[in-house]
Amino acid sequence: MYEIDARSTLRSFIRKIEKKKQFVTANGKANLYVGKTQLSIYLRTMTSKRSMSLKLSVIRAAIQLTYYTRTVTRFDLEQFTKGANSALLGIIIEIFGDKGKLSKTAKGMLRLTLRGTRYFFAGTDRIKRDLEIAAANGARFVLMSYIHIRNRKAWKKHVERLGLKVLLDSG
Repeated sequence: MYEIDARSTLRSFIRKIEKKKQFVTANGKANLYVGKTQLSIYLRTMTSKRSMSLKLSVIRAAIQLTYYTRTVTRFDLEQFTKGANSALLGIIIEIFGDKGKLSKTAKGMLRLTLRGTRYFFAGTDRIKRDLEIAAANGARFVLMSYIHIRNRKAWKKHVERLGLKVLLDSG
């Protein structure tokens, strides 16, 4: 689901950046769009003479992370690229800026948080088939009560097999 959104989101960003020719990084500096190949886009800061490349797969993965976690900082993007975190966060802000809120953390890091609601399917902890139905209909997150699953051993394997994330209510 997030992969499909990331692909179309990246395509629309590339069309936009090809027209504008620049975007602002997380630190407020302008990055110039130099060009694109099938695998990468090339950017250059206003002060540098050399261009840097960002793989499209890295940008797509950062978009997927943003869709999935709903909040992202520069630190979160370090897993994708070591040298171009600011440029990557600038791209993410350019893409999601109108759909989210940009704020500073207590330590001074920039954080982009997407607006919207995440739905948790509840009541699926009693019957195994309910989890399968929820997953088949697009559920990614479920709310389970500890009271109902505390004596059941297989609930964790079942949830992992279906690819669901659990918010556990203490009951």
